[in-house]
Amino acid sequence: MAADLPIAAFAGHFAGTGIAKDEIDQTFDETVRNVDVIITPDGDGFALSWATVLHKDGDADEADIKQNHHALFFEATEHASVFQSGIEIDPLAGWPFVWARIEDRTLTVHSLLVHEDESYEMQTYDRTLTDAGLELYFTRFRDGRLVRSVSGTLARVED
Repeated sequence: MAADLPIAAFAGHFAGTGIAKDEIDQTFDETVRNVDVIITPDGDGFALSWATVLHKDGDADEADIKQNHHALFFEATEHASVFQSGIEIDPLAGWPFVWARIEDRTLTVHSLLVHEDESYEMQTYDRTLTDAGLELYFTRFRDGRLVRSVSGTLARVED
């Protein structure tokens, strides 16, 4: 049985691309997304920021792009490989419940959100450490049904 890596092993800046697939809408074309991830250990916890850029219609030269940026801080818990989000949460008030864990070489972040219509969404980001960077695998489930997945490779960026 392999030991879980410490959070410091994941430290760094990573960039690359991912391929998104819609598991429900068969007319959804696979799309390429630029992905940027920064993991910064801080005491017993860590800061995680990530950005995704989606070029509409897959055209990298087109000015019409969609960008998502997120940043979270995670604090250590009494469980060595589990971290809790440092934000106040109330899933029933529209705030996601977010936590992270390390298993072997994979840092996983889970986000659970309850929508106003009482449906729920579960997003999972697996970031597996490789010799070259990170392998990314994202899933989004709505009421237990897989809606979207993204897989990609991110290289370590020397800042």
